[in-house]
Amino acid sequence: MRTADQSHDELERSGDALFKNGDYPMAFVQYERLLRLDPENTGALYKKGRTLLAGKIHEEAIKAFQEVLEREPDHAMAYHGTGQAYFALGNYGEAEKHFRRTVELNPTIWRAHSFLGIIYDYGGRYGMAIREYSTAIDLQPDQGFLYNNLGVSNLLAGEHERAMDAFHRALEAGYQESKTYNNLGLTLCKLGRYSEALEVFRNGGTEASAYNNVGCIYLDQGKYREAVEYFERAIEISHPYHEQAGENLTKARMASQHGQ
Repeated sequence: MRTADQSHDELERSGDALFKNGDYPMAFVQYERLLRLDPENTGALYKKGRTLLAGKIHEEAIKAFQEVLEREPDHAMAYHGTGQAYFALGNYGEAEKHFRRTVELNPTIWRAHSFLGIIYDYGGRYGMAIREYSTAIDLQPDQGFLYNNLGVSNLLAGEHERAMDAFHRALEAGYQESKTYNNLGLTLCKLGRYSEALEVFRNGGTEASAYNNVGCIYLDQGKYREAVEYFERAIEISHPYHEQAGENLTKARMASQHGQ
């Protein structure tokens, strides 16, 4: 005969397996069944909140995490889950408050530092963002996207050499996304290293897009003759790129003719 404890354990193991496999609705059902048998099971209540969060049912996730916190006021992961839910809802003030409490209780939760970095970037607090990303990297140095985010913060703060180093480290860590190449290319242009930027843009896209990207930066910097040259090259290389580069070329020529 099965004992009640075995039934509880089986429900939790089943919910955990379903959650791991991405079957959030059925995982939720198992945790709900467990909570009906054992309403005081705070661990199952947290897992219910985590499942709602993964299923993007954010308001209900917040309610579950808040119930956890009523029982255990120092439950760091419940604060973290609440922060994630508020972040997804665009309530960055509440998200920040909960992520800050997360790292106060457990400074090793690297994702909370990462979320704080994003929130600080949104608010133009680049120095604070840099500190949070740096902390996250110290805790989890194999996550390439953290280096990319750190690079963006440095770029926005005008720290171009540091931004360049961070984007290189992102690529070395395997985060070889087109946005990383584009970020690095933009940074190299900021440093006046246009030929290197062109090569980086090539790695992140096509030959034509690389010339168009550098042309856009020249245009933004008021270097209209150079912009015209690069837009013409983009058009020459690739006909599908003709419309976008053509529009940019018209802007550059008009600006050049007016001596701007």
